[in-house]
Amino acid sequence: MSDTPRPADPTGVVYDRGYAPYTGVRHGSRAVFWAIVKDGVRRGFGIRRKFRYKILPWSLATLMVLPAAFFVGFAFFFSSQIDQGALDFFGHQSYAVFTTSIAVLFVAFVTPELIVPDREEGVLAVYASRPVTALGYLSARAAGLALTVGVFLFVPQVLLYLGLGAVDPDGFAAALTGNL
Repeated sequence: MSDTPRPADPTGVVYDRGYAPYTGVRHGSRAVFWAIVKDGVRRGFGIRRKFRYKILPWSLATLMVLPAAFFVGFAFFFSSQIDQGALDFFGHQSYAVFTTSIAVLFVAFVTPELIVPDREEGVLAVYASRPVTALGYLSARAAGLALTVGVFLFVPQVLLYLGLGAVDPDGFAAALTGNL
């Protein structure tokens, strides 16, 4: 046997496997960033996931809304029988005291839910093949966490704000502008 390489066979065959090149619009790193943020919000609330992933976040969201609904209901039913000073107890400060531990539990649940499944499912390599850096990935996940927690905290506050404004004896518009 000689060490010289054999010439290539001039009768080689090219097989057409049917692969088509991508002809769609190519989005940049900004689109990838917002896709990761949107995925983080969906993951935080269990949207488009199995039912077992929805139980804890939606149970905690319900627990956040219940005190607000109770405060509004109490103010509605007892506003004519109790003086305004006693009704002030059922406001935003008392609501924050009652729901702080629920909010901490939600943050403790959502934060690892954003990063850990990416590592377990091996999709970090897929993210790395896209135009996103490690800092961009982490900042998108942080933005997803901030948006998820912001929605979680904001919706009950709006319910409480509008509900207490609706039962205020001075009127809805006066209560909204006075408590703004």
